[in-house]
Amino acid sequence: MLKIGVCDDDVAYLMIMKKYIDRWAAEKGINIELQLFSCGEELLGHIRAYGRYDLIILDIEMKGIDGLRIAKKIRDKDRFTTLIFMSQYDTFFRNGYEVHPFYFFSKPIEKRHFEDILGRYLIIYQEASENITFKKKKVSYSISLSDIIYFTSDKRLIYIVCKEDIHSYYGKLDEVQKMLYQKKQRFLRIHKSYLVNMKHISQYHYKNVVLCNGADLPISKEYRKSVNEIHIMLRGEEG
Repeated sequence: MLKIGVCDDDVAYLMIMKKYIDRWAAEKGINIELQLFSCGEELLGHIRAYGRYDLIILDIEMKGIDGLRIAKKIRDKDRFTTLIFMSQYDTFFRNGYEVHPFYFFSKPIEKRHFEDILGRYLIIYQEASENITFKKKKVSYSISLSDIIYFTSDKRLIYIVCKEDIHSYYGKLDEVQKMLYQKKQRFLRIHKSYLVNMKHISQYHYKNVVLCNGADLPISKEYRKSVNEIHIMLRGEEG
C-alpha cells in the first residue's frame, strides 16, 4: 500500500489534491492510504503516532510552521520519504533544495501535469519496494533485499545478515515475513527464528539448509514439510 500525506492550510486545495490523487490511483489500480492535513503540526503528530509516509506533498506557505520547516523536521529523522512542494510563488522553491524534494509544483496545479509527476514517482517507488526500510536510533536505513542472506530473531531484535555485514533493529519476524510475502519476494521460513533468502541457499537437507556464506541453519519440525515441498517445486522449475 502506498501511503500519501498532503498538507495545505487551504482546505479547498486539499480537496482538489484529494480528487486528483484518488482518480490517479483508481486509474492506475494502486492501493493507497491518503491522509489530508491542514497544518504542519498535525502532519508531524500523525507521523510520530503512526509512522512514516511514502510520499508527502507540502504547501510551502502555511500558517504556523511553514512547509520548508516541516520538511526539515521530517528529514532529520527520515531520509527516504519522498517530498513534493507546491507554492504560488516560485521564489520559495530555491530554499527547499537542502531537503532533496522530488518536485516543485507551481499553483494552480494542472491535473495532467500532476498525474505525470506522480507516474514518475511511482516508477521509483516500485523500484524501492525491492528494499527493506527500518529504523534504528531514530535513523532510517534501507537495504536491498537481494543482498540479504537471511533474517534471524532473538527476543525483540531482528538481525539482517547480508553478504558483508549484519544489521539489527527492534521488530518481529512474523511482520517481516508478511511484508516479504506482500512484496512477492522468495524468502523461506524454516524456523521460528530464521527466514532465509531462497536464492542464497546452496544446499537443501531434510533437517537443515546451508547458505552461500557457509551458515548451516536448522529446519524445525513444523516447517520441514513445507520446506521440502518448496524445494521440490524449485527443482521442477529448474528442470
